[in-house]
Amino acid sequence: MKKKMITLVLAVMLLLGLTVGSATVASAATTYTNNIYNVTTYSSDNVANFRSGPGMEYGVITPLSNGTQLRVTAVSKNEADGLVWGQAVYNGYTGWVSMLLTNVYDMETASVASYDVTVRQQDNIYLRRGPGAEYESLARPKNGQVLRIDRTMVNSWDGRPWGRTTYNGVQGWVSLNWTSRNSSDVYNQTQNVTFYNNNYYGVVGADDGFVNLRSGAGLGYGLLTPIYNGNEVFVTATMKNSSDGLVWGYTTFNGYTGWFSIDQTTITSMPCASTAQYNVVVSNSENIRLRRGPGSEYYQLVGNIPNGTNLYITQTMINSYDGRPWGRTTYNGYTGWVSLNWTTRQ
Repeated sequence: MKKKMITLVLAVMLLLGLTVGSATVASAATTYTNNIYNVTTYSSDNVANFRSGPGMEYGVITPLSNGTQLRVTAVSKNEADGLVWGQAVYNGYTGWVSMLLTNVYDMETASVASYDVTVRQQDNIYLRRGPGAEYESLARPKNGQVLRIDRTMVNSWDGRPWGRTTYNGVQGWVSLNWTSRNSSDVYNQTQNVTFYNNNYYGVVGADDGFVNLRSGAGLGYGLLTPIYNGNEVFVTATMKNSSDGLVWGYTTFNGYTGWFSIDQTTITSMPCASTAQYNVVVSNSENIRLRRGPGSEYYQLVGNIPNGTNLYITQTMINSYDGRPWGRTTYNGYTGWVSLNWTTRQ
């Protein structure tokens, strides 16, 4: 009888503990679920704890030795400990690990890039294990150092654009706010380069009522079939042609596989874009445009949004060709994308 009573008390305590844990989850920051990180664990103690929830207050499921590979499918910032936590599955258990104790070697939702930047603010820039100030610092690139960027993303919490690079043989991420790039260099380096993995769904809405699907990425290639307005296409690769100056999307339509100019396409979904939830204020009305997609190659929906206008950003990404961070928003009944270079985050 006494054993049954003890068991019952322990069960009640456990239930209460889980209830308290759930309350803590509710008080944590927003959880973003479309940013997929491939990470390895790293800790000076050689152990990173895999916990039952996103915070130090949660119980340890199992310790993870350094080098453990995880696929993080959700991230959340805990308001109590100030840490960003990643959710993953390990040995059949679903749990959370502090992203401070991870090394992000790839990011499935990052945009593919191919251009150089130059370090301009050595006092502020760090090469970090992941795309955010919440990751451990690895090195400090010097002023004037040229870095080749191959992945880019906008951090969900600090709103900064980050780029993956290799410095002194070490791969990591740098805040692009402390770098500069020559726009002509970016333009030249991204001509005739095919970017894979920057996938998106879009709906054709051309002035002529259709766009032509061609056998190659350029106006000089033969016609395969027209894609009429209103049809949704899934683009699996993009390329900017140096001859016609157009960005082309690779897709399959009505049994034909080829390329079409994406400038008159409205993007409806972009898996490689990061989820965001914050406000920005327009700071340069002369340059800002609301466009059909995240790039100046897309048609304009609204121009010259007045300075001081508040915009709520729901998705972010960095364009592979112009290197700019773009945000998805709604303005005057239109949903589109604006260059975040012409805004200030609140």
